[in-house]
Amino acid sequence: MWLNKVTSSIDRVVGPLSRVVHFISLGALFLMMLLTAADVILRYFFNRPITGSYDLTQYMMAILVASALAYCVVKKRNVVVELVVERLPLRVQIIIGSITSLLSVGFLCLLTWKGYLYANELYNSGIVSVVLRIPNFPFAYIVSFGVACLTLVSLADFLHYLSKAVKR
Repeated sequence: MWLNKVTSSIDRVVGPLSRVVHFISLGALFLMMLLTAADVILRYFFNRPITGSYDLTQYMMAILVASALAYCVVKKRNVVVELVVERLPLRVQIIIGSITSLLSVGFLCLLTWKGYLYANELYNSGIVSVVLRIPNFPFAYIVSFGVACLTLVSLADFLHYLSKAVKR
């Protein structure tokens, strides 16, 4: 009973949070598309490329990927290989799902923590982009936040598998 309450509480946080970061990724994709199209048009028709478009595209790509991960897993649009697992009994599938989700949570917690430490290092070192001199650290924090959101989604998946295992 308490496990279902915890799971529903996390679901109430994870769903809206993943949608918010998904819209951030859509915004980054839209801006990246506009920037690339404008850069190509200006480069080939007027011989005037946009200075720093490569820097901006790199930063927007970091935002796009980090922000889209959690939403992708919430909507179950991630790549899952179930060739062998789907042929096993349901109880074994739940156990395997629980183990892989728990391993994912552990790995993603470590990745979030290390990403945060790396962003702090970038902040302290003052590393900037080559052309536009934009600091790198805010984008490292964004990537770390995106992975933290993915960690919450994986934790919710683990709790779902755990509640299924308890019911059986």
